[in-house]
Amino acid sequence: MNLSAIKKDIADKNFAPFYFLHGKEPFFIDKAVELLQNGIMSEEERDFNQTIFYGKDAEIQAISETAKRYPMMAEKVAVILKEAQGLDKKKLEAMESIAASPAPTTVFVFAFKGDFDKRKKLYKTLSKAGKTFESKPLYENEVPTWIKDQIVQYGLKISTPAIQLLASHLGSDLHKLNDALSKLAVVCAKGSEVTPKEIEHNIGINREFNVFELNKAFADNDVDKVMRITQFFESNAKEVPPLVVSSTLFSFFNKVMIYHYLKDKSKPNVASALKVNPYFVGQYESAAKTYNAIKVLKIIDLLRDFDMRYKGKNVGSTPPETLLKEMSLRILNV
Repeated sequence: MNLSAIKKDIADKNFAPFYFLHGKEPFFIDKAVELLQNGIMSEEERDFNQTIFYGKDAEIQAISETAKRYPMMAEKVAVILKEAQGLDKKKLEAMESIAASPAPTTVFVFAFKGDFDKRKKLYKTLSKAGKTFESKPLYENEVPTWIKDQIVQYGLKISTPAIQLLASHLGSDLHKLNDALSKLAVVCAKGSEVTPKEIEHNIGINREFNVFELNKAFADNDVDKVMRITQFFESNAKEVPPLVVSSTLFSFFNKVMIYHYLKDKSKPNVASALKVNPYFVGQYESAAKTYNAIKVLKIIDLLRDFDMRYKGKNVGSTPPETLLKEMSLRILNV
């Protein structure tokens, strides 16, 4: 099931006895829990009929007894176990008996963030107890569409450069992206278009000095711009961690390599093959002209090496604070 299915259950007031939420993307799990926490019953009914437990501090006996209670002046009892990954092994296994025989008047929400071993008997028991929601991280190319869909829900529009600025700076951290979009929804007039200028002013992401602009500077072989952005990053390492920069460049040059070997270099086909917005195809065209396939391969190897050095391996004599500058210079002179 997905979030839309959960919303339908709430709208129809047709709840499964057990909701097993698990997966690597915490944002969607938090969203599903929020929907169920607010939607199973009215606010007045929650005082006596809804109990929230947290995995790290939860006691199985208390969870079991609460799940067997009868509702008071309501149709359902709601038991919500958040952060279930905090349960120790013994408590987690004890959940099997609770899930195996859910009370007919209880809606149990079990929220586990992270990988759940699907080979275990417990996974099968939890899955069969009601409905299962697996929260999967978005792929890099899915993030821009997610940003656009979210901003539309706030009654706003957003320009493609603004989407790319958010995605390149905040990556696929949906909690951070959602916080940024929520703030924009407060400060921007309904129906207006969010541009990089609004993002810079309200979110604090610099329009000129960001990883998206660094990609573009490399594609255009703009040495001065590369060095200005690199210097800014070195002075603001907490805001833009070097590992984020190197991983973004790695992704960019991987796509440049794919571009080199495409037979059909029409804009729609390139956008589809690289899984990017057609707006950005020109960057890869420029980069492919600047760096032939052999140079791109060398750059990818170089970025792998710098990734290891940032992580403390094969550090050499270069101070950590100047590694980024060295990396940029070597890419430009490959």
